[in-house]
Amino acid sequence: MPELKQVKDRCYRLLAYRSRTVHEMKTRLEKAGFSESVIEAVLAQLTEQRLLDDESFARDWIKRRLATKPVGVRYLWAELLQKGINREIIADELRIYDEDCEYEAAMRLAYGKMNRGTKVKWHRIAGLLSRRGFSGSVINKVYRTIVEDGRFDIS
Repeated sequence: MPELKQVKDRCYRLLAYRSRTVHEMKTRLEKAGFSESVIEAVLAQLTEQRLLDDESFARDWIKRRLATKPVGVRYLWAELLQKGINREIIADELRIYDEDCEYEAAMRLAYGKMNRGTKVKWHRIAGLLSRRGFSGSVINKVYRTIVEDGRFDIS
């Protein structure tokens, strides 16, 4: 069956570049015009071989994202939903990213913005934190910490 081999080859090439979710892989294969039955068979095979694993993908995505770009829980949640990860898997994998971890990431981002030498107004920092998916309670905690630290002029 030549189409089966083509689908497998396409999957292996995509996986060589980076790990994928089942949803991402299925979408790419459908856009390439492969038949639904062959796609389902190959995806089932790749999932059984653990080459496609949404739980592992979510865990790795969260670790990589937090190491390279501080973001909040809402941001991560939205990214993983967009990649087709099941809500239960997202909730399970994000349980380790509690409010303390989110606060530390928000502080790194805020201080990084403040340490660039230019005077930055609080509303700009708050806007950045909000766009990056940090919760209101975390943003307020960052504000209180920065003001108490004396490194931020609230005037």
